[in-house]
Amino acid sequence: MYQSTYFVDKSTATFADSLSAYGFAALLHNLLPEQVDIRIKDEGGYYAITLTEPVQSEWVESATYDHNDVRFILTEKMKKKGEIPDIPNIIDYEAQKKRNSEYFEKRKSLPKAAQRPGAKVDEYPELQAVQGLEPPPEWDIWAQVNQMSAISAYNKMVLAWAETACCFPDVLKIILQLFAETPNSTSQAISEWKKLAKEKKLSSKLNVTASQVFNPGAVKGTNAAKNVWSPRRQLERFWLLEYLKVVGMHYAGLPRKISNPKNPKAKDRKTYVLLPKNIKLSTSNRVFNRFRKILWANTAIKMDIIAALKYAHTFLEEWSNGQINDEFLLMLGDIQPGDHVQGLAVAYYKDMGSALAVLNQSTINLPRWAEKVTTKEEAQQFLDILEEHEQIIQNFKEDRGLEYDMLYQYRSFLSSGELRDFFQFTASFSSYLTNKIEAKEYVHQFTTKNLEALMKSKNAKLTPILENEGFRNVAHAIRQATVNAQWAKIHNQRLYDIQYGLGAELKRKANYNAEFVQALTDFMQRYNQETVQMAERYKGEPPRRRKQITTDDIAQVIALIDEYGAKTVGNMLIAFGYAKDSKTNETESE
Repeated sequence: MYQSTYFVDKSTATFADSLSAYGFAALLHNLLPEQVDIRIKDEGGYYAITLTEPVQSEWVESATYDHNDVRFILTEKMKKKGEIPDIPNIIDYEAQKKRNSEYFEKRKSLPKAAQRPGAKVDEYPELQAVQGLEPPPEWDIWAQVNQMSAISAYNKMVLAWAETACCFPDVLKIILQLFAETPNSTSQAISEWKKLAKEKKLSSKLNVTASQVFNPGAVKGTNAAKNVWSPRRQLERFWLLEYLKVVGMHYAGLPRKISNPKNPKAKDRKTYVLLPKNIKLSTSNRVFNRFRKILWANTAIKMDIIAALKYAHTFLEEWSNGQINDEFLLMLGDIQPGDHVQGLAVAYYKDMGSALAVLNQSTINLPRWAEKVTTKEEAQQFLDILEEHEQIIQNFKEDRGLEYDMLYQYRSFLSSGELRDFFQFTASFSSYLTNKIEAKEYVHQFTTKNLEALMKSKNAKLTPILENEGFRNVAHAIRQATVNAQWAKIHNQRLYDIQYGLGAELKRKANYNAEFVQALTDFMQRYNQETVQMAERYKGEPPRRRKQITTDDIAQVIALIDEYGAKTVGNMLIAFGYAKDSKTNETESE
C-alpha cells in the first residue's frame, strides 16, 4: 500500500471513473508533502496515479482529517427541524442562493462587454462593484445535487466522512490498499471498513444511493437471475467510492444549465468532466480553476463546442504565460492540450418535470490544430485559430434550422478530428455567410492564414494544394465574386455581379471530377468575361480592379483535381474562397 503508483479502475465506462481518479489524486495531494508531484495517466482499463516519491507510512499515521472542500448542504427544511450537524463545512443553500441573485442583479447594470466570460477588472473598472460577490465555484454542484433530489445521499457521505476524523489514518489505509493494485479489491475494502466501523462505533451505513449527478450510468432498475417481477430500486454502492467521486467533481467537473430561448423555464442540464490523458494534478488544477470561471451557460450543442475550445485556449494561455511548470511538457517537446487531457465527457440531463433523467452521454475531444507547439510563437498561432473559431461559433443561434445543422457539423468535427466533417461545416458556412451579408449583418469569417495552418496540421499531404499559385488565384476569384462583391453592394460600391449560391453549386458538383471541372470552368469563364467587360467600360481604369484567372491557373487547378480528386480540391476552394485573405489584409468594404 505504501508505493509510488496507484490504480483506479474504469469500472463504469462513464465520467464517474474520471471523477474517482481525480478524487483519489486530490486526497493524496492533501496527504503528501508539497514537493511530491502527482500525475494522472490514462492506461486504458484504469487510471494510474503516479507520485514522484512513494507514500511513507509516517505521512499516513500523522495525517489529520481534511474535508476536501466538500460541504454539507443545509436546507430551510433542515433548519426548521433543527437538523444542523456539528461540522465546520456547511453551506446554507437558501442564503447562498439569495446572495447569488443579488450578485446577478448588480451585474445587469454593467456594460455588456464587462459581463462577458473572462472580462477583467483592469479592462472594465466597473467590475469592482461586484468583485468578491461571485457565487462560489462549487455552487453549480450544489444546485445540481438539489435539483436532482440527491441532497440526502450527498449529505450522508459528507457526514460519514466527517465521522472518520477519529480514525482518519485508518481510513486512508483502506483507500490506499483499495487502489494499490488492479483490479481494485473493493470487497476487501468493504470488509476492512466494516471492521473499522464496528471497532470505532461509527454510525454511517456501508452503502449510499449512487446519484446520477456523479454516476450518469446509475438508474433505477432490477437485476435478477430469473425473469420474475421485483420492484425498482435505487442502485447502492460503497460510500467511500462514491465520496471520492464527489471530491473529484470539485477538481474536474462542471455542471451547467442549458439555455433554451424557446423555453426559458426549462431546467435541462449538462455536466462536463475532464478526461485526463497524462497530466500533473497541479497543472490540471491551474487550468481548471480558470476554465470553470469562463464557461457559462449556453445552448446544448454550442456549449459543447465552446467548452472544448475554451479549455484548449486556457491550457495554451497558461503555458504561454509561464504559469505551468511541468517537466513532462518539456520531455514531450510539444504541448498540444490534447496530449494531456483527451477531452470532455458530457452527460445531458433532461428535465422530465418531476425529475432529471440522463438523456445522452458523449465525449468532445480537444482540438489539435497546430503542427507543433514548442514555442510561444507557435502557441500564439494556435490561440489565434481557437479564438477565430470561437468567434464564428458564437454567431450561431441553435433554434434556427441551418445554424443548428452547422453547430452539429462542427461538433462532429471536434469529436472526429476529420477534415471531411470540417469541410461539411465550411460548405454550409458559405451559404450562411452570404445570407448574413445580404441581411447587412456582420459576422466573423475564417482567415486564410488560420485555415492554412489548420489544414496543414490535420493533413500535411494537402500542403502542395495550399501552396499552389493556381489554387490561390482561383480561391481569390471566388472571394471577389461572392463575399467581397456583396460587401461592395452594401457599401453602395457595387460594380461586379454577385455569384449567389456558388459555394453550394461547387459542393454539389464535387462528387465527380468531370462535373466539378465543368462547373468551375463555367464560373471562371463568367468571371473573366465580366472582368474584361468592366475594364473596357471604364477604359482600363475601373473603380475596383479585379485580377483575371489565367490559363496557367486553370491548368494547375485541373492538375490538382486529377491528383487529389474534386471533392478535396472543391472543399478547400470553398473554404478559402469564403475566407478573408490574410496576406492582402482585405476588409469588407474592398
